[in-house]
Amino acid sequence: MPQPLRKSVDRWIPWMFVGCFVIVIAVNVFMMTVAIKTNGGTVTDHAYENGLAYNQTLAASDKQKALGWTSQIELKNDRLTLHLTDKTGQPVTQAKVKLTWMREVQSGYDRTTSLTETDKGLYTADVSLPLPGQWDTYVEVLRGSDTYRTKKTIINNP
Repeated sequence: MPQPLRKSVDRWIPWMFVGCFVIVIAVNVFMMTVAIKTNGGTVTDHAYENGLAYNQTLAASDKQKALGWTSQIELKNDRLTLHLTDKTGQPVTQAKVKLTWMREVQSGYDRTTSLTETDKGLYTADVSLPLPGQWDTYVEVLRGSDTYRTKKTIINNP
């Protein structure tokens, strides 16, 4: 019986399988290396304690909703402004306002800024963010026993 003729490409077929596996392994090793080197670590501090205090967190949220305060935050030309009003639309005055800046994609740049009241219900501060891009702002307003907290994402385009 005559032997079928083998094409010269046929002997490369096993090496093509090996090459595909080498490429897949190389890409996986690269992705694992990037993931390990860029992992920021802790997602939240004191997660267990926060979980235990969850009922107090819900009660504080209900109390804040009952206040009916609203806020508008704006960053323009390194000047941050916060307009704060109560549920009747009147400005919230004589409050202590603290703002925490966090950069989710890169640790080490978090900062806290205190705002001062420049007009009724208008709180301002001069800020200079070190990097352009997306920043999460956590606002905490304290006036007497009332507490108001909110979060807003701000894009810094210098």
